[in-house]
Amino acid sequence: MASSHPLNQIFFGPPGTGKTYHTIDRAVAVVEGLSEQSFREQYPPEARERLRRQFERYKETGQIAFVTFHQSFGYEDFVEGLRPRRSEQGGLTYEVEDGIFKQLCTEATYALYVAQHRPARTITTRERRTNRDFNALYFDFMVDLKQRMQSHVTPPIFTTRSGSEVMLTGITGNNNLSVRHTRGNRTYVVSKGRLRRLYERFAHPDEIQNITTDILETIGGCNTSVYWAVFRALKEFEQPFDSYVLEKEALYEEELLSDPDYDTKRRTIADFDYASLTELDRRWADRYVLIIDEINRGNVAGIFGELITLIEPDKRGGNAEALSVELPYSKDRFTVPPNLYLIGTMNTADRSIEALDTALRRRFHFVEMPPQPALLAAERLLAERARQGLALAPLQDFLQNKTTPPQVAEPLARYGPKKTTLTTPQVDLKALLFTLNRRIERLLDRNHCLGHAYFMELAFAPDPWEALRQLFRDRLLPLLQEYFFATPNQLELVLGRHFSEGDASSESTDDFFAESRFTAPYAWDEQPPFRLKSPDAMSREAFQEAVISIYRR
Repeated sequence: MASSHPLNQIFFGPPGTGKTYHTIDRAVAVVEGLSEQSFREQYPPEARERLRRQFERYKETGQIAFVTFHQSFGYEDFVEGLRPRRSEQGGLTYEVEDGIFKQLCTEATYALYVAQHRPARTITTRERRTNRDFNALYFDFMVDLKQRMQSHVTPPIFTTRSGSEVMLTGITGNNNLSVRHTRGNRTYVVSKGRLRRLYERFAHPDEIQNITTDILETIGGCNTSVYWAVFRALKEFEQPFDSYVLEKEALYEEELLSDPDYDTKRRTIADFDYASLTELDRRWADRYVLIIDEINRGNVAGIFGELITLIEPDKRGGNAEALSVELPYSKDRFTVPPNLYLIGTMNTADRSIEALDTALRRRFHFVEMPPQPALLAAERLLAERARQGLALAPLQDFLQNKTTPPQVAEPLARYGPKKTTLTTPQVDLKALLFTLNRRIERLLDRNHCLGHAYFMELAFAPDPWEALRQLFRDRLLPLLQEYFFATPNQLELVLGRHFSEGDASSESTDDFFAESRFTAPYAWDEQPPFRLKSPDAMSREAFQEAVISIYRR
């Protein structure tokens, strides 16, 4: 399966903007060969837990690896280096040890080797599957469905890729299926003939990259999500269904009987000819992802060394402009494979993009992750809480929201209480984050803004006001104190006089900044130093007033 994602990309933005969150999304999408649209269909927001399990499973199988750059991390850790070893005689020797990048390159190249030697036997396997007696399989499938309809209180349920449910309502005289969505009244017919064409074209549901185009191309006009759901159930009935991994493992066992150890893989690909790769080889090969967290905190030029050129897409193995180098310690000829993806994260509060090594900036796609106050809108947070089946009253009393908006009506109807009345406004998180960031950007820059992710967990807190107090005390205020360490009085212009231990009798006349003792952003030279008041020193009512006063003057 081909991937439409860039080989090298970096998610950058201020802290708390969801960089790690989206890295998990992108890594799973790459490994499974899903486009962004297909990924959203297969992993809607309510399927986050399933996505996390997939991510952890790919980490266990080695297709996704994770590393954090830091000041002491070097070329020897990333590519290869000498490591001391105690000999059997008690002496000290030095051996070349591969770093995480070289290890993953080895695994990815070995996957290309397996794919290159797989096609003949794979075709045989697929032919054997499509040539088996479909009528016999379908007959057994019908018998199973009829038995389940007779012995269960609820009829058989099929699940679409997006997670919605389709219910079997009957079986016609021609053994076609009559189905409808559990939340709808319209009935659809799933015909045996069309299922046969899907069965003959696709050996596995995950081979259907785009449900709409692939299924319509195969069987013509129909409800494609319903046909995918029934086809999935048919394949699940035929053999255990494990959404991609079992298919891969079966092909590995067929081709190689067992998964060799790392040293065997190294020897196997020592003379691998990338130029002999075909497009089919690339499509069949497993994809690997290396996530580099905090990529800007390390000495990137020193860590990558001479390999900074080899990670370019056109310099990778199998391309016309492919390059290889001789590594300094092992003297191996080294090429970066085309099925290895690099995903970095970068906290701009530590270091801006402009300060990055120019060579690195040229070779990566940069995806900005700015703060998104809109994600803190009351209707979104209420919908998230409703999906978790939590009581809505605490969040309703906490958020500024007077009516149930359309965006939250459906989740509330499905997961929440039948009758819900939202109360009078308390705090507008969207306005709070927007105001804080607007002031921080004026005094510092956009790289030091606050991310929306800090506030997202408030949606699930038993007592959101107490959770917000802890958030200010433990995370936001310490971070802001670090930002304004050299000019602490500016912090009062961001937070307002309610967070100050000083005399609040004089107030700012500047409507842009918060109410403070200063008459202008830079008129603090002769004022007493700003001393931050801890949220723990405020009563609940005082803390509420302090927070709301940040954005409401």
